[in-house]
Amino acid sequence: MALKREMKINIGKDGNISIEVVGVGGSECMEFSEFLEKELGEVVERERTAEFYQQADLDTRIHIGQSDDDA
Repeated sequence: MALKREMKINIGKDGNISIEVVGVGGSECMEFSEFLEKELGEVVERERTAEFYQQADLDTRIHIGQSDDDA
């Protein structure tokens, strides 16, 4: 059975965007979300969860927008 690949996108009131990728293993996660990251702007933070380092069931969060240092 194939894993469900999904991208959860959250746009905060401050305009910052968070992307969570689920069901994509390892570096394939970066490729899966790359097109959207390029369109949205500079990635200011990338959080790799434990699942990133496993072959399956990836859960990675990406934050695009202003960093806390920019405030």
